[in-house]
Amino acid sequence: MTSGRITVLGDGRFALSGDLGFSSVMELLRQSEPLFAPCSEVVLDLSQVERADSAGLALLVEWLRRARRRGQRFRVLTLPQALADIAQVSNIITWLVPERSNPQGGEPQPGA
Repeated sequence: MTSGRITVLGDGRFALSGDLGFSSVMELLRQSEPLFAPCSEVVLDLSQVERADSAGLALLVEWLRRARRRGQRFRVLTLPQALADIAQVSNIITWLVPERSNPQGGEPQPGA
């Protein structure tokens, strides 16, 4: 397992790889700020994430919150199953993957 890493792909697209957990999220948040801030849209590819936990989910929600505050679009591609499971149980899966139906009915609205 490697520590979390953000790779710039261009045009607001980024790839995350390695660990998306308690040991890496604060550093990833710090690294992401100057990368994400100037973009009109942030698209994250998580297909190379090796491990993820609830701290990783909290980081994604924080990125979503910051993107909304800036008026940016925010999309997640290839959400790891571990994060999808936690997001589903937490009833926030549609915040990250709008295509997924919300089993509770209705669209949750994250706080700004």
